[in-house]
Amino acid sequence: KLQSTLPKNVFAAGEAVNKHSDNSRKFHRICWNFPCTAIGNGKDGQNEAMEENKELVRQFMISALPFLDEECGEIHMAHKTKPPYNHWGLETVAMEGVHQYFRKGNVKEWNTGTRKFEFRGKVVFDKCALPPYTPRKALDRKSFPCHDACVYVFGWNGIEK
Repeated sequence: KLQSTLPKNVFAAGEAVNKHSDNSRKFHRICWNFPCTAIGNGKDGQNEAMEENKELVRQFMISALPFLDEECGEIHMAHKTKPPYNHWGLETVAMEGVHQYFRKGNVKEWNTGTRKFEFRGKVVFDKCALPPYTPRKALDRKSFPCHDACVYVFGWNGIEK
């Protein structure tokens, strides 16, 4: 019997994760679909908010890593791939957050010898695999098309893909 936990309404990139979570709990997968700062009028993710969105992704990675199983844990992040979203450099920005986490002295708890946490690749996002999932904008809750989206996968090297 497989078990899963689906925490909802978690502020993904900040101290709220640590305040409302059991830090001893480790997850095999942590997923975040369509990260984006909350901007009104349906303007989520546009170029003028790109740097703020990049920082949001970095902070998410820093917040998520302590909850990730160090043997088989992966972070999956779904995002659109057409402009302006492809200009984010999602895999690079996310790995910047990983490097910030390790530079902050968290290496002791993540000392796995020669293994490294890395960008492992991306796959096409299929919302049909997640019924009844509908992607929604941050503030106005309107849905948006995601036919151009991919899931970016980050995890420990040495784990079978």
